[in-house]
Amino acid sequence: MNDDLLVQRILGVLNDGDRVATYKLALLLAIIEWVTTNPSGEQIPTRDLAEIVLAQYFRQVRPFPNAGGELLDLQQGSNPKLAILSAATRLADTYPQLSRIDQIKTQDQSLYNSAVRDVEATLVGQPIPRLQTVGKTHIPFLYQWDWKTKQALGPIKAAGEDHLSLVPGVRERLVGLGPLLRPIIEQFWVWDVATWSKIDTQEVELRAHLFGSKRVSFPKKLVSGLGESQAGKCFYCASSIAMSGEVDHFVPWSKFPNDAIENLVLACKKCNGKKSDHLCVPQFAERWLSRPDEELARIATTSHWDTDPRRSRAIAANIYGSLVAGSVVWAGGDGFVEIEKVHISSIQSMFGINT
Repeated sequence: MNDDLLVQRILGVLNDGDRVATYKLALLLAIIEWVTTNPSGEQIPTRDLAEIVLAQYFRQVRPFPNAGGELLDLQQGSNPKLAILSAATRLADTYPQLSRIDQIKTQDQSLYNSAVRDVEATLVGQPIPRLQTVGKTHIPFLYQWDWKTKQALGPIKAAGEDHLSLVPGVRERLVGLGPLLRPIIEQFWVWDVATWSKIDTQEVELRAHLFGSKRVSFPKKLVSGLGESQAGKCFYCASSIAMSGEVDHFVPWSKFPNDAIENLVLACKKCNGKKSDHLCVPQFAERWLSRPDEELARIATTSHWDTDPRRSRAIAANIYGSLVAGSVVWAGGDGFVEIEKVHISSIQSMFGINT
């Protein structure tokens, strides 16, 4: 399957007028996230998808302040009592003081696992079998699955037994097309929630509420820690930045939203502006990979920030691995260069990508 056909079929799912919940959109985003954050594999455990989807909805169960300052409970479908939303709400209501789902996972594993099982049962019974159905015809353009829909009415199999098998070639295409597809899927999600919640779209505010924003406020301890780890110099041009450095997402937020400290560097204002949403030449990627995990973990601990070196490297490996000859990357300053075959080979070697 080529890229055009894959995009066409995903757009067909998005334009499906029979959608009664955001489940299919959540599943699409979860599949894209899984292939981007895992270094390899063609089989996706349904538990992994359930954890990703639960995290998606956990971020969204907070009341939304509308233009008039009123707090609204957002609706994720035509039926207000959705199983996945209930599972996420159960976690949020039990631990209102915790803003991150990984904190709940650590503190109350029993409650967390119960919520994951509920989400997994819903995914197995509803969006996974239905996502690739056009009319009454099943067209497996993303994955194959091998269980009966009625399984959702009974207990889920042992962890690891249920999985999706990606159609050959789909993994690589989803990684490459992810930066294009993700904002489109999110936009349909925003429109659906606005419609079911009966609110004016307020697209910027509602989108930021549902999916976050790269414009976050970074703690002073994190900024100063990054500055110290870089000896007070810009990560890219090595100019002195003292206290004027700006935090940059090395793998741009537009490519994949990753706020873990391993994806953050401190740059001068000029480099941060010039780089913008571009990937860097392999030389910068090599410098980024060479940073010690222990030092970054220490900065994350003192500044109460997320740290996930394995996930961050997998994201970078998959995003860089999707580059083809002719792709344009930032070389520093005003310079941009086209990726050549020699660069592809260097990237593959650097990230340990098997061809």
